[in-house]
Amino acid sequence: MDNNLRFILAFILVLLGGLYLHSSNREQHYEIQGPAAIEHILGQISDWQESSLQQQLSAEARSSLSPQQLQILLQQYQPLGRFSHIGQLTFSKLMGAMSILGDNRISYQGVVYFEAGAANITITLLEEAGNFSIYNLNLKQVGA
Repeated sequence: MDNNLRFILAFILVLLGGLYLHSSNREQHYEIQGPAAIEHILGQISDWQESSLQQQLSAEARSSLSPQQLQILLQQYQPLGRFSHIGQLTFSKLMGAMSILGDNRISYQGVVYFEAGAANITITLLEEAGNFSIYNLNLKQVGA
């Protein structure tokens, strides 16, 4: 009985160590790839045209937004103007850990800059075949 318990404990420790290493590697990947994808996506959609946004949305996001909801979002974000640059982004470690379970959604929050100034961003990206698309996006102009 004692040997079985030792074997089970050793197996659990090896499994946890492997999960830790895997999640650390995924985190490093997303800390590099995610901001570059966000910069590209925001540059593409900040003309605030429906077609530009549609091209960057994941299939799930497109199917959940009605044309009216999409227009409301575009009207809300249009005063921000064109995207300028990323100020600071923080990768969500929780969402990174969830990616171990096969969920390819990754989230970031931080500050990005547009012509009209800074905006707080919360964005969830969906990674499919090495490409990122918007699963969820929330922008709020700082001081507005």
